[in-house]
Amino acid sequence: MTLVSPSVLLLDPNGLLILRWAEALAADYQIETSRSIEDTIAQLGEWLPDFLLIHVELRSAVPLLDGLEPLLLTRPELPVIALVGEGLPADQRLRALRQPIFAHLEADCPVEELRIVLDRAAEHERRRQERLYLRQQQLELDVYEMGGGLGSLHEAIQKAANTEQGVLIYGPTGSGRREVAKKIHLLSRRAREPFVSFNPSGLSVEDCRVRLFGREGRDGLRRRGLLEVAGGGTLLLESVGLLPRSVQVELYRSLREGRCTRVGGIHAWAVDVRLIATASPDLKERMREGDFHGELFNLLHSFPLGVPALDERREDIPALVRGYLRRFGRRHGRPDLELEPEVESLLLRRGWKGSLLELRRSVELAVLRAEGRTLSLGDFGVNGLDVELLPLEYHQAKPMVELDFKRRFFTRLLRLADGKVTAAAEMMKVPRPSLSTMLKEVGLSPAPFKKPKRASQKAAAR
Repeated sequence: MTLVSPSVLLLDPNGLLILRWAEALAADYQIETSRSIEDTIAQLGEWLPDFLLIHVELRSAVPLLDGLEPLLLTRPELPVIALVGEGLPADQRLRALRQPIFAHLEADCPVEELRIVLDRAAEHERRRQERLYLRQQQLELDVYEMGGGLGSLHEAIQKAANTEQGVLIYGPTGSGRREVAKKIHLLSRRAREPFVSFNPSGLSVEDCRVRLFGREGRDGLRRRGLLEVAGGGTLLLESVGLLPRSVQVELYRSLREGRCTRVGGIHAWAVDVRLIATASPDLKERMREGDFHGELFNLLHSFPLGVPALDERREDIPALVRGYLRRFGRRHGRPDLELEPEVESLLLRRGWKGSLLELRRSVELAVLRAEGRTLSLGDFGVNGLDVELLPLEYHQAKPMVELDFKRRFFTRLLRLADGKVTAAAEMMKVPRPSLSTMLKEVGLSPAPFKKPKRASQKAAAR
């Protein structure tokens, strides 16, 4: 696998340092340039360099320092090095030194001094990424390792990860194709390198070319494309069938030759990416009809992989729900949440239209709605039982209907009694202790139904 040189983005408003540092660092670093805060922020929205160098000099110091805070907030994890110019007033120099950046150097410092700082920043970033990676591996639950009907899919993912071949992931939108691609990347030998995705939907031919291959202007300014950003790692082309035909041809040529040229440029650079794509099941037919480039299809189709719609693998829904429950429970500070038995049964029968995303959102919303330690039907937006969702076994369905009735009955009762259990017991004509027991059985608390005291009442109580 080809080693990719570290990348440096140099913000040099007046172009005073571009030639010097571009020549001095060109052998070991890929140098990209920018002339303004706005352009730098735009570039950081499209790709992430390894380092950002900022030239703070007399003529542009004030507007640059004014815009530095939003720039740093764009990518707070990015190592930033300030190159402070000669003749900068003391107040502006102090202002530059107060910025929360990795290091400050004199703009005319020796090249070796800058190299030492860049090496130190690289080591710092490597350790940060390693800690982040290990933490993510510990905390992020991979729902594709949870058995059930996903066992065969997981085996296919592992086989795909062990190759360098292109992968074409078929399946309906929302079925989890992106998650499968990410899993292949994480299990592959490219796991520590970038995972970059691109969706051509709604983009023109020119926009697709610039996003993939980058742009190089006559003034020397360059913008990296995603093929370069993903260097050493994996590029995921989502909905690859939407990629314009001419761009398909250019992409295939770049991958076959292992070389690519930016739009408007003349110098080629090495391409080293693992390509994965997602597509609808009709892509092969479109290729036969000439709507999709045959050679690119064959390159991707080296390892075809199908992700079934959620409705076709309902046996996996309980495992998926429990996995999402742990994930979102941790994320929102509710790691102790559990599911009521009837909830799991109802989720199995609900029509998900093939969408893993819909199931994921339903579980996260339920976690956010939950008041107790147990997720109920109400937390999933089910306010009354749908007979179509009930199991057909009578002795299993009856207690579910009874529980739903009790919840709705006691909710109405507590609302009418303003959360006062004694008053509610009198309305119901049962002893207060009996009502308290019933409320505990269905997981209802009177507290949310109590009206807040007015300020005048609080003052009188004092």
